[in-house]
Amino acid sequence: MGNKCIGLDIGNSKIKVFIYDCESRQIKWCTCNIDHTGFTKYDRSSNFERYIRNLLIDNIGVGYQKKICSLVAGISSGYSYQTFSEGVKHTASVLKALLPKTNTYLFTQDTSVVLTSRISSLSDDSLQNFFFTNSVGTAHLAKRLTPPFFSGLVLDMGGSTTAVFQLINGKIIPPDSKVSQTHYKRIQSGRLIWIGTQTTPLEYLLKEVRIKGNKFHVIPRGVTFQSISTLLELLSTELSNQLSLFGALGSKKDAIRAIADTIDMDSTFFSTKEWQDIANQFYVAAIDLLSVEIRKAKKGFSKCKQAIVFGLGGETLCMPALMKTGIKKENIHIAKLLISEEMAIMSSAYGACHKATELFLKRRLPPVLSHN
Repeated sequence: MGNKCIGLDIGNSKIKVFIYDCESRQIKWCTCNIDHTGFTKYDRSSNFERYIRNLLIDNIGVGYQKKICSLVAGISSGYSYQTFSEGVKHTASVLKALLPKTNTYLFTQDTSVVLTSRISSLSDDSLQNFFFTNSVGTAHLAKRLTPPFFSGLVLDMGGSTTAVFQLINGKIIPPDSKVSQTHYKRIQSGRLIWIGTQTTPLEYLLKEVRIKGNKFHVIPRGVTFQSISTLLELLSTELSNQLSLFGALGSKKDAIRAIADTIDMDSTFFSTKEWQDIANQFYVAAIDLLSVEIRKAKKGFSKCKQAIVFGLGGETLCMPALMKTGIKKENIHIAKLLISEEMAIMSSAYGACHKATELFLKRRLPPVLSHN
């Protein structure tokens, strides 16, 4: 039997992996982008298994199948298949085929897991429990980072979305008791918010901006929030470049050029300070929209006076949005101050790796897997 535990966050456009060696107690991580056929169209339905295989070979070796003892994956596959259910089934079958003699699991919405070998026999209603679970590893990690019986919100902001979980008395509470309503209720209750640090279209945030006493309409030109993150320095550049869905973040000059496109202006028409003022209007709008959705996630949650925040935009976007909902700054815990930045930013994959290790060792573990 092998000694390496694997955690995967399998997105439509990127795969994140954490690998923990139970003998050497060493941990490492890696990522790769998945080819896509257009700005918003990803096709993961036919050959994405080669990306996972190559990641395992590059980081473990050709004989990876004999070295892996446990694997847990959270997945986001909705836009690579005709139906969400098809994506869950195909992903499960790929993981089982890659590791036929290893226990491989998919996360459910409440941080429990199901063997991939069981997925094909489940009904479409039951499969809702596996839709967009790529942030569930974060929820599992939050349970280990917080005290027993902790109650509060868990937020994980990525490049495209912000996932919100209710953690009540140490347990993750799904958005609905009926599995068949899970994804629908998750969207309606502010648990899956389509605001992120990179791909959010600027025209989604504002219809117009103001500068020099004039209004400028925001035009749907496909310019994304990545330009705002870059110009306002909202992200840690080195790690963000590695996790970017579009490659390197680019320069501030590139960001100004992009923002100029979205209001149909030449980049030389305003000063850098004025372009930063325009960018700040989009930034404030993103925080406002986040706070509206977070309020929905807090509804009916009387104990919600705390939060723990993970991901790329934890401090710069999630924290101010949470404060607008009434949660005090001192009650918002920033994960990267509690664990390493890599673990906190890629918490979805690290949390999955942590869960895989607990399953293999058959015991609860501290949040940081020990390493030399």
